[in-house]
Amino acid sequence: MKNILTASIVALFLLSSCGKEVNSPEIQKIDFNKASKVLMDSIRPVIRGSWKIKTLILKPKNFYANPNDQANDTVLYNFGDLHLNHVNSEGYYEKNNDVTGNLYFNNKVHAVGFKMHAQSSRITEKKGPQAFALFEFRVAEGTPLPSIRPTTPEESYLTEIGLINDNFYIEISKDGKSMTWTGMNHRIRSVYFEKE
Repeated sequence: MKNILTASIVALFLLSSCGKEVNSPEIQKIDFNKASKVLMDSIRPVIRGSWKIKTLILKPKNFYANPNDQANDTVLYNFGDLHLNHVNSEGYYEKNNDVTGNLYFNNKVHAVGFKMHAQSSRITEKKGPQAFALFEFRVAEGTPLPSIRPTTPEESYLTEIGLINDNFYIEISKDGKSMTWTGMNHRIRSVYFEKE
């Protein structure tokens, strides 16, 4: 008898709660193309300019082979300079800016660039890095390098440590005076820049 009474009360409760309106928040639809363009518009004037690479943090060489290895990260100070002198924001690049410039490292100049894409978490949650990009050598402004094979010892080193041909999350400080790139795939843990 108790089982029937308990089942009846539970059924009555469930049926009575079905008719109640549940106040759920409105799910806001986001136009990612429009939001990406707005985000790129806010980054474009800040990212252009000269940046000092103050620190570059490398994971141990065998990090991926043995992630439990207790070897320490390597920190390189005053690594070089990055001059970003052009940001293409027309057409396709309205929401995916193409950034080009020069990397000054070891008394040599290297033409570099990246296509900067808006980071979705920055659009939906208003937190995290503003963008991500593949940093690569360029032959001339806006032109990808036809061969991914490095031709100088400096290019080999930059590729080996993962500064070149790797993806980075890009976060620019609110005041626009510093920028942090977080490595996504290879040896670089992070790169910290200060604007000159």
